[in-house]
Amino acid sequence: MVSAIIGTDHFRNEITVGGKMVIADEPEELDGTNQGPQPENFC
Repeated sequence: MVSAIIGTDHFRNEITVGGKMVIADEPEELDGTNQGPQPENFC
């Protein structure tokens, strides 16, 4: 099962796959919080 949660932080996403959570985020220069790789890096 895969789920994604978009929280209150701008562009930050919590993605859960097989019980493991990863964070996707945009860099600060793109108004993200730089807490994880950019979403396109997961593709």
